[in-house]
Amino acid sequence: MLLRLAPEHLALDDLWGSECCVDPDETAAAAPDPVAAEEAGLLQHLAAAHADQLLLLGARALDHHRPTPDRLHAVRPVALDRRGLRVRLLLGSRTLDARFDFHRPVDHPDDLPEAMHRLFAPTLTP
Repeated sequence: MLLRLAPEHLALDDLWGSECCVDPDETAAAAPDPVAAEEAGLLQHLAAAHADQLLLLGARALDHHRPTPDRLHAVRPVALDRRGLRVRLLLGSRTLDARFDFHRPVDHPDDLPEAMHRLFAPTLTP
């Protein structure tokens, strides 16, 4: 027996909301994210070499999600794509995910240093 699936539309649902009616043909024809091949290594680098900046970034996210009685213990990078960075905030017994969009989507992994610098710039101390 052969089963053929021919969807008429796709619906996306994630932490940032829902989007209905994404065209399946457009999705199949889309180019891969230019950061996808290097995502794991980049996330590991962020966690190992930039923990302080991630903590400041997480605190910035909590400023928009107040009130929260929990203290921010750590911030873990969990996803990186051409449009931005997603981090997980560890708050005592709770977790909270936050998304930070780049000022513009990156077209190539070589564009990431500038995009990340701009993302962290508000958290850097003079």
